[in-house]
Amino acid sequence: MSSADMLALMNDSALLMGGSTGGTLSKTGSGRDADGTIDRSPPPTEEVKVVLKELKRAIDRYGIDMTLEFRTQGATQYGTITKSRFNSIITVTFGVEKGFLWHDENGKTAKLNILNTHYGTGATDIHLKGKKQVAWMDLCEDLGETDASWIVKAAEFKDFGPSAQSMMLDAADGVIDGVVGDGSADGGFKDGSSRGGLMGDHDGW
Repeated sequence: MSSADMLALMNDSALLMGGSTGGTLSKTGSGRDADGTIDRSPPPTEEVKVVLKELKRAIDRYGIDMTLEFRTQGATQYGTITKSRFNSIITVTFGVEKGFLWHDENGKTAKLNILNTHYGTGATDIHLKGKKQVAWMDLCEDLGETDASWIVKAAEFKDFGPSAQSMMLDAADGVIDGVVGDGSADGGFKDGSSRGGLMGDHDGW
């Protein structure tokens, strides 16, 4: 078989979906990513994206490796983990010390339920509702594609006045007049240094 024939087989979605799995992937609505991994959950909804962004900001800030967190705490190589273990990992990894409060005043875990419901897979959980397993690998992929950068609009910038360093430099010549210098016409000090010549003073530039 030539490389071209092999590539054609690898890109034959009908063959992939109806091969050894007996077509179960297509029946469950699952698909495959470009990297060949199986997607057990649908694309994130707007509600899920809000939670993902909060998690991603903490991941970026604290340098958390979520794949490592799941794999070292019982997640399977097939991308699934029990719901109880998933909930435990999320609440411990993103705890109160990182600003996360998973329980509201009524003891409910709305955000946690959003995640384990959206990424739920496998058998139905009769007692706790949803599914018994969670697709942790799908969660990690969606977190990797989440943009958690802060967006600040121009109108949100405020003028807080001169900095503490600028005020200190202004007072260095004995006169608080908004000018770093001796008050002469050229704004220079008596020793010949010029206005704005001190490190950190850029108000006059």
